[in-house]
Formats: sequence, structure tokens, C-alpha cells
Amino acid sequence: MFTRWPVTPTLDTDEVVDLLLDCTMHLVKLAERVGRRPAAASVVLAEEGDEATGFASIVGERHWRGVPVRTWLEEDLELPVTVGHEVRAGALAEALLGAGRGSRALLYVPVGDRLPAAIILDGQAGDGHRSVVGDLGRLPTWTTCDAGTRGAERVEDIASASAVTRRYESAGGEAGLSALAVHQRAKAGDADAARVWGDAIEAFADALASAATMLSPDRVVVGGEFAEAGKAYFRQLRRAVAARVQSPLVIVPAQLGFQGSLLGAALLTREARATVQPR
Repeated sequence: MFTRWPVTPTLDTDEVVDLLLDCTMHLVKLAERVGRRPAAASVVLAEEGDEATGFASIVGERHWRGVPVRTWLEEDLELPVTVGHEVRAGALAEALLGAGRGSRALLYVPVGDRLPAAIILDGQAGDGHRSVVGDLGRLPTWTTCDAGTRGAERVEDIASASAVTRRYESAGGEAGLSALAVHQRAKAGDADAARVWGDAIEAFADALASAATMLSPDRVVVGGEFAEAGKAYFRQLRRAVAARVQSPLVIVPAQLGFQGSLLGAALLTREARATVQPR
């Protein structure tokens, strides 16, 4: 069963944890109504966490550094809890349940305001979940940008969903459109939209080619907004990457949508009873 509770940017860390507890207790009660009792819980954050200690370790948008997330949740839920990264969780779900099933080394890239990435090896979640989370958006791109320079932009400044929207507006296009709406404008013949969308493909291909060279994944799963971009987009992206690497790279859209991170969190609960030491 799934439930979605809205979180506004004005909430502080304590308020988010309180909301998380309310949501979790709601799910516990729903399970109890059908005669089930959860055996473990998992929470995934939009930043790195220490699975061994349950502490958030990197400052992100909500400043979670040093927050004992696992301890707080275990005290209230009276369940073993794991703490993980939402990108790692989404990657794990796609590897085991979605577009990455059967892959040896899966690279998962959910495209949004940034281009985070996680690699899952052998579709397994053991030993620190056998995955690494990075940020492809920080890589330089060799796509020619507006200033006519090469390599002067970060990939996320051209290829992220928010960058597509921003660059289209800067070119004189309609404000407030989503990246996919810009894509539709490009297909309809809008020259500015086509240039912005084409630049995004080329910059993303630069990042994927670099990742492929370093990590040798046998499959790339693209999530986030661009997973819905359509077959033509993925054909263009595959061709652009193929022009940059020696071996063909399988690139496919994610299958699980927003539920990917939730399913990944559920998968992480399998580790909770094995990794959490009783107090």
C-alpha cells in the first residue's frame, strides 16, 4: 500500500520528522486493520546517510548533518529502521523490480533539477547495498553553449530538467513550461525549443559517456521527468552516446516512476533486522 503526504519547503528538520512519523503510523494502522504488523521500517533521504549508524552525513536542502534519524524513528515506531539515499533506493528497485532486472551493473540516473546517479552491482543489496551514489551533473560538458565556449558548463546547467526550462525561457520561450513541454514544442517545430532540447541531449550524452568509460555499466536506466520523454528521445540519446563510446550502451527508461524510491525503501527493510543492533 502507498500513501503520499505533501512536504512544504518551509518545514524544518523536526517538523519533517514529525510528519514522517505521522505518515508511518498511519501505514502501521492500515496494516493492522488487515491483521498484519510491520517487522521493520526504512527511510530514504535526498542526501547521503550512514546505513551503519543511521545518521545523515551530508548537508543537503534540509540540513540533516548529524541528525540521528534512525534513533528517532526507532524510539517512536518500536521497529528496526534503516536509513538510506533515495537515489540508491530507486536504483535498487529498478534493478530488482523494474527496467534493470537481469543487469550485471546498472547505472540509474533520475533526471530532475540535478543528475544524481547510482550504480547497482549484480542486482544485490548486500555490503552497503553494493551501490555508489554520485552526481553526473557536476561533470563538464563539451556541448557548445550560448557563449560559444566548450567545456565551460556543468552538465546539469544544460541537461537537467530545470536547465531545459530555464534556457528555453532565456531564449524567449514561454515561461513556466516543464522540460517535457519544451520537448513537445521542439517536436512541433519551435526552433529555440529544438536547440535547447538538442543541447540537453548532447550534454547528457557527454555525462553518460564519461560514466560508461569509468564504470562499464551494461545498462543505463533514466528516471525522473525524462523517463516519459518517449521512444524518439531515447533513440537520439543512444545515438549521441554511441558516437562517444566504443561499445554500445543499453539505455532504457525507468519503469517504476515515483514509486521507485518507495519500493527501494521497502527493499531496504530486509536489511534492518540484520544490521540494526538491539539496544
